[in-house]
Amino acid sequence: MDTTSVVWLVAALLVVLVVAVLVRSRTGSRHTDRKRTTAGQLRDEAAARDRRMRQEEAHAAKVQAQAQLAEAEAARQRLEAERLTELAQERLSSARSLRQERDETLREADRHDPDASTAERGGRYAARMRAERLESEARHRDGEGGEDGHDARREARRDG
Repeated sequence: MDTTSVVWLVAALLVVLVVAVLVRSRTGSRHTDRKRTTAGQLRDEAAARDRRMRQEEAHAAKVQAQAQLAEAEAARQRLEAERLTELAQERLSSARSLRQERDETLREADRHDPDASTAERGGRYAARMRAERLESEARHRDGEGGEDGHDARREARRDG
């Protein structure tokens, strides 16, 4: 092999080597570009998830606030119900006292009434008391009336 052939051989090897390096660098460059593109897409997905996460957190905070308001309202209504129950008990107690006073006054009036016989006084009083008891039970059971209250009043009138 002479010197010219060796020079051509070395030159050809250098050209092949340069072409291989160029091909390799372009392939690596495309691979790097693909990785950059994938990383960008993943960052975009993460940003979208971050926005959805913040929206969900905001919605959760809003719903939590609504739940606390509802609990506060329920507590207020429970207190009002307790107050009204206590008031109703006081009124019932007062009504019982007034009923006893009235009954005592009616018994006293019957004892002084010269026109009423003992049997009439007892019967009138018993019928009136039975009618009032039935009406009171019906009102108490049905919350001031209703079908059962009407039936109890009819029964009281029938007995009296």
